[in-house]
Formats: sequence, C-alpha cells, structure tokens
Amino acid sequence: MPCPMYLGAKITSIVREQLPVGDVPPSFPPSPTLTYPHPYPTHPHPLSPYHLMASFFMFYYFILSVCITPELIGVRKYGVHINGYFYTEEGSLVMWIGKRSILKPEYPGLLDNIAAGGIRVGLGAVETLLHECHEEASIPEELGIKSKPVGALTYCHESVDGIEPETLFIYDLELPRDFVPRPHDGEVEEFQLWTVEKVKQEVAAGKFKPNCILVICNFLIRHGLITADKDPMYERLTGVGHVDLFRLFTYPGKLCNGLN
Repeated sequence: MPCPMYLGAKITSIVREQLPVGDVPPSFPPSPTLTYPHPYPTHPHPLSPYHLMASFFMFYYFILSVCITPELIGVRKYGVHINGYFYTEEGSLVMWIGKRSILKPEYPGLLDNIAAGGIRVGLGAVETLLHECHEEASIPEELGIKSKPVGALTYCHESVDGIEPETLFIYDLELPRDFVPRPHDGEVEEFQLWTVEKVKQEVAAGKFKPNCILVICNFLIRHGLITADKDPMYERLTGVGHVDLFRLFTYPGKLCNGLN
C-alpha cells in the first residue's frame, strides 16, 4: 500500500493536471470540500477546515474539513508559531511557555509555544497569528501585530495518524515585562515563564509538542543561545527544520516563478 506522503503528493499532482495553466486567478474559484466524521466526537473544540494546496501562494484544490485528514493522506499543511519572550532587567532572555490542555486530541498536556495554530480557510499568516494570539494567550491585537516574521520551517513528522508534511511560518514577539499571557479558549491549561536553561532541559526531556521543538531550537540558535562551539547537535538542528517539500508538491520549473 502506498505511504500517505506518496498519496498526498499524487493527489496534488492529479488535481493540478486538471486545472488550467496560467497565473493565479484574482479570486479563488469554488472548491470542493472533502468531509469526514469528527475523529474525536467528545472533543469540545470544533474542527476547522484547511486548504489543500501545493504552495502557499497557489490557489487551493480542495478544502479539508477535518484536522486529522491531512495526516491520513499525507497532504501539506501550513501553520503559524509565535515565540513569546522578553529580556529581564539583568539582560537574561526568558520565554513564555504554554501547557496544552489535557482535552486536546493531539499531544494533550505537552508544552507548546505561547501561541500557534494552523492556517484555516479564509485566513492569511498574519490573520492567523492575531487570531491565535488572542484565542490562546489573550494577547491583544495591538501587541500581537508587533510580532516579527523570522522565516519558515518545513518538516515531515510521522505520527499515529500518518505522515504530516507541514510548513510553519515563525514569528518572534518581544513582550513587555509586565505582560502575563492568560488562557482564553481552553486549549492552553497554563503559561509558565522559563529561563533558557529550563527550556533546554524540557526540550531534551521530550516534554514539548514535536514541531515546537523545531521552533524553539530555531529561536535559540538565532539568538545565539545554541552555538556550534558548545552544542554537539548544532549542525543537525540547523538543517532539520528545512526539509525540501517543494520537490514533492511543486514542479521544478515553477520554483522561481513569482520571484520579484
């Protein structure tokens, strides 16, 4: 039986062949919706629809109405993760870390970024950022909008549900020292303020949601807190978050189209 990653790439390829070649239309055409039963019927939070698309600026082929579906068929997803931090009066960097609700169907009780979420139908990256900041950490829009885009991480993760190829758009948000995030929608149980040393310990202990490990290690590398001279995993960590998903979901000749 073909693996989910192959199926996802094949589905994307087949649907692409049925679409007209040319520029992205000014408005998205109506797109069919693939609907499946809720995999966790007792879960209190509704599931959100996601686009099936080969890259972020290509118009979508399908709308997936259940969060578990992408893993089952191996199609690509997009998300936003925010690192919340500040510097103490002594100059030390500290991070706000969230603990996921035990009611979450995925990775209940594990540690997480201050805010994160998948990019849903009808939202862009910044809109998703502002939505997740408010919903998960009660961060007001006038503060969330100060988040700085710092790049993207790509990875493939194998879970019990299947293969999950995903691109995460990463943002850093330096918060005021007196700001305290508060859970809002019930997806986060609590927030804790940790030193870099504590964050590293919990990462090494496997206490974080897997993709958050990539995001946090990337943050620590960019801030000079994981270095080549002191950390034996430095070289591996710098490359592990940059899997070339375009080779699976985009024709090679299209890679440079749209460069300004």
